[in-house]
Amino acid sequence: MLLSQKFTLSGRDPINGAKSGIYESFQPAEIAAAYVAGTGPGVATDVGTIALGTISPGHIVAMNANGDVELATSLVLGAVNPTLMFVVFSGDDDFSGATSGAVNCVHGGCRFDTEKYNTSQNFAPGLALIAVSGILNPKVGTDHKQVVGFVGPRGVLNGVLDVIMPQGVSGY
Repeated sequence: MLLSQKFTLSGRDPINGAKSGIYESFQPAEIAAAYVAGTGPGVATDVGTIALGTISPGHIVAMNANGDVELATSLVLGAVNPTLMFVVFSGDDDFSGATSGAVNCVHGGCRFDTEKYNTSQNFAPGLALIAVSGILNPKVGTDHKQVVGFVGPRGVLNGVLDVIMPQGVSGY
């Protein structure tokens, strides 16, 4: 994790912030594509430096049809089924994640602070959240988009959003 990132799992449980969360390691789709192309995130350059990816702690991701993860966007439910979304706690944007070719994620049962939210929006405690390209946004009334989590009691404080992510797949 980069020292400048402001992502933190938080809570009062023995496993900090996510006692009941489901932890998984996934290959990001950007790394899978780079392996095939021979260049890009997770692939060594001509001088042996590993190229870094773009997925960082606090991003919301979902699996694609290949089982790789991509930045998630909440689906409009009704005509499609919801997707299983995770929050990244160790990305491919640093040396260890890019070298291993994996991101570490947790699904639900967690509370976390993140700087991966739309800073041009207001976030009142209890507000439902959706994902747009991996970034948290407030849910708008009856947009029928899949809910990722809810704003925690601190709201936005010192540039980070307090998020409670229940376990399960939330409807609209």
